[in-house]
Amino acid sequence: MLTVQKVDRLTRQHAEILTIPADASIVHAAEMMRRHNVGCLLVLDAGGNLDGLLTERDIISQVVATGENPFNVRVGKVMTRKVLTCSPDMSADEAQQIMAANAIRHLPIVENGKPVGMVSSRDILAQQVSAMRIEIQQHTRILDQLENEHPGISRLQTDNSGRVVI
Repeated sequence: MLTVQKVDRLTRQHAEILTIPADASIVHAAEMMRRHNVGCLLVLDAGGNLDGLLTERDIISQVVATGENPFNVRVGKVMTRKVLTCSPDMSADEAQQIMAANAIRHLPIVENGKPVGMVSSRDILAQQVSAMRIEIQQHTRILDQLENEHPGISRLQTDNSGRVVI
């Protein structure tokens, strides 16, 4: 049976929240993304509140594609300022729906105005694949048990009309 997973359970346990100041260079941000193998950084203000989000797409579309010098461009110039967020108790399904509806891949998890994590479409996909794998294993065990209890049942075949062909 598939269970409803909350977004805070999908993020890596004790994973560091990767942040960068708005006045950092794009080169520094790109190096940080490469070093941590992520595609998104949170931009915080001096009070630790979420100020924006910097993604690989922001860098490509607003710096690389426009021919700007990434050493001279600051994160604050290209970051996404209107950031959609979720709460730790939001379901993974709800988070996925928000991401799909808004064509985004990252959703900061915010509690009491402060970022406490990040969930990505990759995190949700990994959870869904894991849940499906468990479901398939359970169904396989049931089918194996049925075959043991009723030898020959595997020879039964169902056509597309839902009828059992003997």
